[in-house]
Formats: sequence, C-alpha cells, structure tokens
Amino acid sequence: MQIDHLDYQWAKTQDPKDLGKMATDLHASLHQAFSTDLSWSAKAIDASLHNPYHHFFIMRDPANLEIVGLAHFQLIFDEVELFNIAILPDYRRQGLSYRLLEEALLYFAQNKGKLVTLEVRSRNQAARQLYEKLAFKQIASRPNYYPVDLDDAIIYQRNLVDKI
Repeated sequence: MQIDHLDYQWAKTQDPKDLGKMATDLHASLHQAFSTDLSWSAKAIDASLHNPYHHFFIMRDPANLEIVGLAHFQLIFDEVELFNIAILPDYRRQGLSYRLLEEALLYFAQNKGKLVTLEVRSRNQAARQLYEKLAFKQIASRPNYYPVDLDDAIIYQRNLVDKI
C-alpha cells in the first residue's frame, strides 16, 4: 500500500478543484469507515487541508489508487494530536492501521513532534489494542463523554522520544 503525506505545503501546490476533490474523497472515505458517528464534513476537511498545523496521511490501494485508509493529525509546536484514523471495512484486519500510524509517528518524530495525544471510545477494543501495541499509555478518561451511547473517552499519550 502506498502512503502519502498531505499538508498545507502540499495543498498550496494544488489546483483548487483538485483540492476540493481530495477533501470530498477524504470525507467519503471517513464516511465509509464510520458509517455512523461522523462529525467531519467535507468543508471541515477542506479547511484542514488549508491549515498549516494539520497533516493527513492517506493509504491507497495500488491496484486502483482508491483511498483505503487515512489518519488526520494536528502538530502545534512539539505536540501532536490524532483526530481520526480510519481504514475502509474491506481492508481491515491486515495491519494497515499499524503501518499508517507507524509512518505518521516516524514523520512527526523527525519533524519536531515530541508528544502524541489521542482519544478513543472505551468500547473500541481493537483501536485500544493498536495504540497500546504502538506504546501509547492511557493517561485519563472522560466518563460518559459520547452522548449517543454514553461511552467513556479514553485519553492516550505517547512520547515520541521513546522507542517502541
């Protein structure tokens, strides 16, 4: 699988129509991966592509160049926050999330990132196992954070100076 890094510098080189199509494609991939509970609109993703602090890592199927996975981060000073990671349902259980996060974490470690923070639903055991496998540590929880099903939010952090 091919992984591309899209950020503000990349966006500045793109034709506005192509950038709009990329935002739409990213939104469609997120919508397909999270058929429910999707709070990011295509307009918000487009704004993120224009934001100098936001970074997308996208994974494409080499056979058809379809976006099959993506991770969306924010880097401010040396702090990184993972907003979303998604793999399309037909591509899950193949280690793609691990590979995508590993690539992104390497990028941030080499580009001034020191601490990565993320939030995950307490019931999302697959994601929690992935983060723990990548040396993230649970640092806090927010009880009943998600109003639809009253699930807790679990906060994880990882120091990028530490090796896995």
